[in-house]
Amino acid sequence: MSLEYIGIFLGFLGAIVQAFNYAFTKDCAEKYSLKGLRQLAAVHIGLCLLSIIPFFYFNLISYISFELVFDTLWATIPYLMAQYLMIVTLTMTDSSIVSPLLTIKIPVLAVIALIFLGQNFALNQIIAIIALILLGVYFSKIAGRIKLLPLLLITIVSFMYAISDLGMAEFMRDWPEDNRTHAILGIICYQFMLCGIIALPFFKAGRFHINVTDVKRASTIAIAWMTSNAFFVTCFNLAGVVETSIVQSLRSVLGIIVAYLFYKSYIHDENTFKKKMVIAVLMFFFVSIYYL
Repeated sequence: MSLEYIGIFLGFLGAIVQAFNYAFTKDCAEKYSLKGLRQLAAVHIGLCLLSIIPFFYFNLISYISFELVFDTLWATIPYLMAQYLMIVTLTMTDSSIVSPLLTIKIPVLAVIALIFLGQNFALNQIIAIIALILLGVYFSKIAGRIKLLPLLLITIVSFMYAISDLGMAEFMRDWPEDNRTHAILGIICYQFMLCGIIALPFFKAGRFHINVTDVKRASTIAIAWMTSNAFFVTCFNLAGVVETSIVQSLRSVLGIIVAYLFYKSYIHDENTFKKKMVIAVLMFFFVSIYYL
């Protein structure tokens, strides 16, 4: 099996773990009323804590340079902006409407890859990209009607995520040694430690303050996010950013399967759920078409 296909397989595992992460996020919000910016801060403080051990064990600080700091900011700032705007969007409309529309990131990355990275796409790949976008929009439409402002915000979110992905890819290219494992650990640790530092003002301070208990309650989300991110970053490294985004597009539909298997109590409309399952199968089909 080639390194590219290993990367795609790991990206698929990342999509599965992230689907569980969505379920953990909802479960945490339902059980502990830990939502929005408070949950986001708690998760990223947890991610920062998880990053400390590999950061110092592998002496990743010794590789620090101006280029890596710049790349970390490039990957982190758009990511945090996207996370914040996602929260704003979710206050306006339901997550089942918003999440499938993140497929907008695919054409954004495809255009960037085409213009700036010189990447070409075969006919089957173009068909798959168009089909995945249309299925994502239809998936969202089944859940309900989205208004213009949330649609604009989710477009900005998709763009910010795409920019962040390119920053992560650039970080790994600038890593000073030929060691994929260290490069992958480097971007994960640098990014999440910076996120944790930015989240620290929320700790026992201000209107949205959190405490140690909140960080513990969000620990399952943090572990799932760290694991999925490791798989996705490896996929970036081995397969490419557009290919990783194609695999990532499955996370919403995988979330439907996870909800059915483990969180049936959250399913209120069986007919709508069945339609989403059909779309899930079609999205798997077109992801397979992309990689033919």
